[in-house]
Amino acid sequence: MLLHDPFWAPLGVAETAHELGARVIAVHHGSGELNAAGVPGPMRIYLPAFRAWMRHAYARADGVMSVVDPRRDSGRPASMVLRFGVDAAFRPRPALPRRPHVLYAGRLGREKGVFELLEAAARSREPWRVHLVGSGPAERVLAARARRLAIADRVLFLPWVPDRPRLARLYAEASCVAMPGAHETFGLVALEAAASGANVVACTTAPSAALLGGVAEIFAPGDTRGLLAAIERARRRPPDLRAAAELAAAHTWERAFEDELRVLERMCAQ
Repeated sequence: MLLHDPFWAPLGVAETAHELGARVIAVHHGSGELNAAGVPGPMRIYLPAFRAWMRHAYARADGVMSVVDPRRDSGRPASMVLRFGVDAAFRPRPALPRRPHVLYAGRLGREKGVFELLEAAARSREPWRVHLVGSGPAERVLAARARRLAIADRVLFLPWVPDRPRLARLYAEASCVAMPGAHETFGLVALEAAASGANVVACTTAPSAALLGGVAEIFAPGDTRGLLAAIERARRRPPDLRAAAELAAAHTWERAFEDELRVLERMCAQ
């Protein structure tokens, strides 16, 4: 049994699974830092509580699946790698013209780096627009921050796009796709956007950034000037559609699930 949510009766679920003879693998999706960064106020206040709860939640699991080192959160190493892939809709489209805006797609939360993205836009000498695709608890605060930075006319809030072909088109049409969060435990948006042919900007701490190679421009966590510089580089660079196609072919969900199933079967056979 794969336990994906550490906040939903994890000990009871694990106990029931063990009674039925099943092994329990805790899937480490969100780190303590990611959760703490999403709460207003200093992260250091909330981080110990989130980590203590995650250790409690993982206590009865037989293993941990993670793409990052989960020991600071769970007190134990990863038993297997959490694998990701991209849907077949995320492929490069050579005929699409690029537009001058910068695109962000995802949850509008403090932990996702969207406030830093607005700060970078305000510092830019060129008045490029920011399209924020998604929703979340920080939406009103982000709108207020945009007004305070005098860039409200350059920031467009758009609803989340569940249709994958349409989302792939939005990725490819942007001058670049920014994934500015410093606490990503993978960062699937960056992989999807790069596979769609978009130039991508990602923080060095995002595990997906390491998969993208030269397709991504990177910046250090907490460095708003570095974020702006990475965006400017990405906006100037022509997209590498060949690299995008190779990336998409190498990271399919079918391959990810096959690899994951083989590892799970080995674990259950032990």
